[in-house]
Amino acid sequence: MANRDKPVPNTNSEIHLNKYGTLLLISGGEGKVWESATAFRRDGKTLELLETGNLVLTNGTGEFVWQSFASPTDTLLPGQQLTRNTVLVSNRDAGNYLPGSYSFKFNDDNVLYLIYSGPEVSSVYFPLQDSAVYAQGRSNFNSTRLAAIDDMGAFSSSDLAAPRLTLDHDGLLRVYSMKEPNWAWEVVWFLDMGVCRVHGLCGSYGICIYAPEPTCTCPPGFSRKDPSDWSKGCLLPLI
Repeated sequence: MANRDKPVPNTNSEIHLNKYGTLLLISGGEGKVWESATAFRRDGKTLELLETGNLVLTNGTGEFVWQSFASPTDTLLPGQQLTRNTVLVSNRDAGNYLPGSYSFKFNDDNVLYLIYSGPEVSSVYFPLQDSAVYAQGRSNFNSTRLAAIDDMGAFSSSDLAAPRLTLDHDGLLRVYSMKEPNWAWEVVWFLDMGVCRVHGLCGSYGICIYAPEPTCTCPPGFSRKDPSDWSKGCLLPLI
């Protein structure tokens, strides 16, 4: 997803492949707002959307000059790799594609982490921080920092963490598969860590409880800051 922080309008916006082999996103009111890192690569000849979902810019011999798989947003597709230099970032909300509060990436200790980055605090919520990494079946001894989904939909990682892998806006990882007869995306696996363990779900001072479904509430005397958004938490009582 190009220019995620500031999407262009859906009118008077265009994609261009110029004579220098550079892919450009043009907004009618602002001009160039994004370009592929292929400036002055005159060998960029063809833009093609592959059956894998990878958008690629190829040269005259069919080699990739640029590919969308190198810049994931919130999803990994089969064959796409998550590396030490890439990160999955959730959407802001369902249907809102701005960057959200949750990320999935390798940390400097070679372990895949789920991280909450809120307006006031940041914290790791998976793997659980109250026990050692190796006690949870993970390893930090492999420094390659590489994870991917294979063509059979199996996810594997250099830290041994066990298709379409998406970090959803609620902070949970899910694997989706397209099922017959309706060909709709269905969840075939999710990180079963308990929704209330996701940091920031109910915002500052908010409390997550199971009643029986995960529900946010405020402590006695506190009030909800925004009736439409629990991630903004609760207000301190007036003294």
